[in-house]
Amino acid sequence: MRGIAVPDRAPDYLRRLAAYRSRTAFTSGGIEPVADSGFEGNSVFAAALLDELDANDGLIAASELFVSVRRRVTLNSDQTPHYAPILRAGHEDGDFLFALP
Repeated sequence: MRGIAVPDRAPDYLRRLAAYRSRTAFTSGGIEPVADSGFEGNSVFAAALLDELDANDGLIAASELFVSVRRRVTLNSDQTPHYAPILRAGHEDGDFLFALP
C-alpha cells in the first residue's frame, strides 16, 4: 500500500503499521531449491499467496499474510518461505498493507 490513506474503520494496529517504513523481503524459500510449478500453472508459493489474497477483503498486513502462506507452502512442499526486514535498508518496523476490494 503506497500513498493510500488507511480507512478510519481499519483496526488501530494497521494504522500504526502503515505509519512507519517497511523494508522487508517475502520470499518463497530460503537457500533450498524452490518449486517453479505445482498448482494449476503456479508454483506452490504463488498459488498459496494468490489464494490467501483472494480469501481476504479490506486490508491485510503482509506479516499476517505470510503466516498463512508459510503454513500452506510448508505443508505442501519441501520449501519454507521467509519474511524478514532487509538489513540496513531503512526498515522502521512498519509493514506492507495490501488493500483488497
